[in-house]
Amino acid sequence: MGLFFPALCGFVYSADAQTSEPLKPASGPVVADFSEQKSEEDSDIVQLEDLPPDMPVAEFVEGTPQSNRKYFYEKPTMKALSHLYFAINFVDVENEAHIENYLRINECALLKRFISSEFDMKEIKDATRKFIISSRSQFPTRFEFKQELNLLDYDMERRAFKIDPASQIQAIRRFEMFTTDSFKAVRCGSTNKQMEGFPFSVILEVSRPFTLTYIPVPVDVALQYISDKNKIFQKFPEKRRVKQNLYKLRKAYLVFYAKIFAFRKLENSSLGGYTALQTLAVMEGFDIFADPGGKTLFYSKSFLDTSDPKAVSEKLLVEYKTLRERIKDKGMLH
Repeated sequence: MGLFFPALCGFVYSADAQTSEPLKPASGPVVADFSEQKSEEDSDIVQLEDLPPDMPVAEFVEGTPQSNRKYFYEKPTMKALSHLYFAINFVDVENEAHIENYLRINECALLKRFISSEFDMKEIKDATRKFIISSRSQFPTRFEFKQELNLLDYDMERRAFKIDPASQIQAIRRFEMFTTDSFKAVRCGSTNKQMEGFPFSVILEVSRPFTLTYIPVPVDVALQYISDKNKIFQKFPEKRRVKQNLYKLRKAYLVFYAKIFAFRKLENSSLGGYTALQTLAVMEGFDIFADPGGKTLFYSKSFLDTSDPKAVSEKLLVEYKTLRERIKDKGMLH
């Protein structure tokens, strides 16, 4: 038949700099305790990169926009997640159901057009398998996800906003990242609630628990932020001008960057009736913005340091061994 699949044949994931889309608030707890000062020696926010200890640590410069970084972090669309599942060998390229569901996610129109023809579908699936096998090493394993935070008052001594206790992140080591896509659209006409091989969410497990209770913000940035919110607040009817309504205006948007390098098992999602894929991940850094569009940066933190690759790599090796020991005989590690 000689079918040509441009989307399959031309698909490339690049680590080169790209322009990121406007940020949108989404679910997913994140990291780092600013409630007290710690020295570098006492810091418990040491993270690992899935690299041998003699390899230089990757570039992730604090305060550098994602578009200028060496690594590009994918948003958790179902297309990106479908490629992640092949990259970490969770799904099987020889499994008919997995390949068909991959096509539902990535080539819905093509699947609907040819699904009534067994011969055409065989050619399409064969081409898909060849594409996956040849391109799997380029598939994404680095992702970003977002968390909206509610802010209270600015602590002038700390030079930081306190986070409302209801949205503080307390000792989190596991968190769930959901696809940003509509479940119905992803199914591409399938009546099955879930798609075999392709969970709609991923549980990321990291080596240490983290807490976020305050957000460091420079005084000048905090002043401008408070002024902007106050202008909106002053337009409220007088009876609504109470502190509680002011706090409702004060939002921050945390964007967390992670690398996923192994899967363990399927388990229940926090969404009832669905499953999630439990994975092992590396926290590589995070940004906190004053606005959902990511225009005003409050704070940026990197867990990857290029200043002393040897010293950092030694810490990474310890973390890597800790993770491997924790999952020994409890699941898959690739």
